Amino acid sequence: MAIWIDVTRSKRALQRRSRASQMTRLAMVVACACGLFACDSGTVKPTYYSADSIDASVVDDETGAPIGGANVLAAWEMTSGLENHGRAYAMVLEAVTDDKGRVSFPAWGPIAVVERGRVRLGDAPIIKIFKSGYALGGGGNANLMDPAPSHMTSDWDGGTFKLKKFSGTQEEYAGYLDRYLVEWLDQLMGNGCHGVSMPRFLVAVDRQSSVFEQLHTQVSLRDLKYLSDRHANRCGVIAEQVRRRAP
Repeated sequence: MAIWIDVTRSKRALQRRSRASQMTRLAMVVACACGLFACDSGTVKPTYYSADSIDASVVDDETGAPIGGANVLAAWEMTSGLENHGRAYAMVLEAVTDDKGRVSFPAWGPIAVVERGRVRLGDAPIIKIFKSGYALGGGGNANLMDPAPSHMTSDWDGGTFKLKKFSGTQEEYAGYLDRYLVEWLDQLMGNGCHGVSMPRFLVAVDRQSSVFEQLHTQVSLRDLKYLSDRHANRCGVIAEQVRRRAP
């Protein structure tokens, strides 16, 4: 009888240890997926990325006329985690359209990117276009969730972006830009201090903020000083760096 009890206790102990081991392995899988720690030797292995050049045009949606002086950002975004909440950027480039509405980004890479996550095809790159008086323009690639190859090409190369005039009050325009543009810029600057990669874009947004102030709109657009102060601890005084770099 005593032997039977010992065997039963031993079996129960083994079952408990087995369940504990399974839970530990599950926790490690979840943590790895979430990017909480490296799942190999404790270091993040670099991923090598490169991209072709991009040449596109920006025009007025109603008239088809070219839009010069539009600020354009291209960001190759990397995501990680179970819900793709972790974000980093393999590359961020800016450009301004010429008087014929043309915009170009040079080819780049290969470069080693030491970040957790991967670039998805839809984010290779994300393109954002800002021109005062217009709704935001831009886009990404098709097949949004597919992983991007190490050498990337934009669907928009050779394409045309059409910008629509914003229809609404100045207060509505300020709120719209603050929500859909400044929040995205804030994310860029908070994940790699990319403010120095987009000085002309940030100065353009800052000037738009000044326009709203002069019009005494009830809704304000967060400006360059706000973004600079917000990320000063990690990125230094971005406002000064940006103004020195912007032509």
